[in-house]
Amino acid sequence: MTKKYNPNDKYGNLYYISKALNSLHKCNLIHRDLHSGNLLLSTDMFTHISDLGLSQPADGSTKPDEIYGVLPYIAPEVLRGNPYTKASDIYSFGIIMWEMTSGVPAFSNVPHEFELCYDICRGLRPRIVEGTEVEYVNLMKRCWDGDPENRPTSLELIEYFKKWRHIYKFNYLERVNVPVNELIRHHPKACYTSRRIGYSAKLNEMLLRQSNHHNRFDSQADCILTPEDIENAQTEYFSMNQMMNIENIENN
Repeated sequence: MTKKYNPNDKYGNLYYISKALNSLHKCNLIHRDLHSGNLLLSTDMFTHISDLGLSQPADGSTKPDEIYGVLPYIAPEVLRGNPYTKASDIYSFGIIMWEMTSGVPAFSNVPHEFELCYDICRGLRPRIVEGTEVEYVNLMKRCWDGDPENRPTSLELIEYFKKWRHIYKFNYLERVNVPVNELIRHHPKACYTSRRIGYSAKLNEMLLRQSNHHNRFDSQADCILTPEDIENAQTEYFSMNQMMNIENIENN
């Protein structure tokens, strides 16, 4: 939430996160559980990646029933049972980028169950926060692209944030405190603790069924939502969040 009210913070924070991620990737390691809960701040600027308990070599194998993590940060190809890769870490990085603009974790207003997995695999992503810098949005979308081949490398991320942190400078004297009445409320079935995600077989069955329904060959692209579908889904998720906030206000 602090990053929402101090938007220049994110450029320095993400620069150091990308450097840490690149250090892992240069050692041919994948974090496999990158999310905001595994980030540590030594100052408002310096950010470190922690909790390497699920890390493995990039050439290591992953069984479909061995998917662990926090659902909104897991790349769609991993949700479908494909191996973790360096590109799946980049997807997680993209979700963290969004969280630093919104002040709340991704998809905090809905249950973290099969339906969300299904929508993510079909192209659903968090709604872009109004006012976010265009170049930042473009990089974020590359990070969470449904095709891992289209995502940037950690080295590319370093170069982007190295440049931007000097344009959007961090200023200790102009920091804004989070309002005392600003609260983060999660759906009771939203889970931000790493856990086993065992939906891959059902996901592939449903996505295959959908592609067959449209009389197409089975591929990930066949199952992607149209821009209109995504906008409608985002609107529905946003409306659910507003309703949840209204209910919380009425109950307090």
